[in-house]
Amino acid sequence: MGHRNTLSGHIQEVWYIKGSDRAIVELWEHNREVLNALPSDAEEKWPYLGKNMFSMSPILTHVSADALQPTYRGPVIYFGGSFSSLFADWSEWLIKFEDLLRRLYWEHAVVVLVTESMGQYVYRWDAKLDTFDAEKPTPIAEWKFEGGPRDFVAE
Repeated sequence: MGHRNTLSGHIQEVWYIKGSDRAIVELWEHNREVLNALPSDAEEKWPYLGKNMFSMSPILTHVSADALQPTYRGPVIYFGGSFSSLFADWSEWLIKFEDLLRRLYWEHAVVVLVTESMGQYVYRWDAKLDTFDAEKPTPIAEWKFEGGPRDFVAE
């Protein structure tokens, strides 16, 4: 029998493109296309990182002043799941997650891994936006990483 590992987190999408009139909505729509193209439960191989793990806040292009704004300064991509002994394949899951980040436009991402047997770990990626080209944007390829162990088996 395995140990339950609960995974949760978010990816904060970009909200502003300095020096550009480019519609930021295009980048948010791109992110949704990438996430919708992820494998479904039946297609995904272990360790699981499929589209059913993700939920996205709405894209609001026009909001009245008195409306509730769940997307202040950009939408958020939420994700989570409960797995058996994910820590044993944690390094592989992180590789998959970082491969996903390389296909998205984002500012920061946070992952929280809670294990029954080893405690809780927090991971954070901060996008390096200083080289971001507003007129010809490409998904984020560089970031600063900080957090818990990347491999629980080798430790």
